[in-house]
Amino acid sequence: MIYGDSWPDVENQIKNTLELFFQQKNGWYVYCTHGLDGEGWEPITSDFLKRTLDMLLKRTDTKILPAQMVLKENEK
Repeated sequence: MIYGDSWPDVENQIKNTLELFFQQKNGWYVYCTHGLDGEGWEPITSDFLKRTLDMLLKRTDTKILPAQMVLKENEK
């Protein structure tokens, strides 16, 4: 799943798409946001970002990786 549009309620959109992603057997989840704490288009808050990253880090079935690392590993 890859998202990058500007949504009026972007934090709920991220929550909803993550729930859909967790129902999948495997895959990637990429969501490009446009700002933080009032800057940019439909920005998320620092608090939401922290809570979401904390939740993802606690999951045993999920990894957070830099795109460069994933792409290099797939070159092999």
